[in-house]
Amino acid sequence: EYFDLKILFKTENKLARFLKQLETFLKDQEKISDTLEAVLNPCKTHYFSKIINKEFYGNFEKVIGLGKGLTPSGDDFIIGYLLGLNLTNSNKLLNFKKRLRVALKIKGATNDISRQYLEAALDDFYNEHIVSLIDNLDSIELTNKNLKNIGSIGASSGVDLLAGLYFVLKEKEKH
Repeated sequence: EYFDLKILFKTENKLARFLKQLETFLKDQEKISDTLEAVLNPCKTHYFSKIINKEFYGNFEKVIGLGKGLTPSGDDFIIGYLLGLNLTNSNKLLNFKKRLRVALKIKGATNDISRQYLEAALDDFYNEHIVSLIDNLDSIELTNKNLKNIGSIGASSGVDLLAGLYFVLKEKEKH
């Protein structure tokens, strides 16, 4: 079941606190996810690290369908990245959505299940755990509970999604 997500971080303090909470959670999950490992510890020889870097926005199409799982790790990362652009009201959001829609039309870019999840995210629909996370960011306890719920999705899908979200939030923090 999908839920509509229309929210922006209202204060930089909330963003900074959430980023620290997310980082703490993800450091415990690092061995679960190749995309997360690439974000936390970039390595020139790691296949995701070669793509997930400061030029990711310009090259994200290379990640579509990449990785293992029912929903490939790269697709889950993109959903988290898209969520992060939404939450930070990034000026890159509209162009990213347009490019992602075009990329998803390419036959074989990814599997049908993953394509449906990506298309839902493009329309700002996310699963209940993500919506609950965003709705409850004021509560440290509920945020931790929701991070655990998201992190338990699939073998690494939830962690890959959170890695994409973390990547955007970390980039925003730098600027």
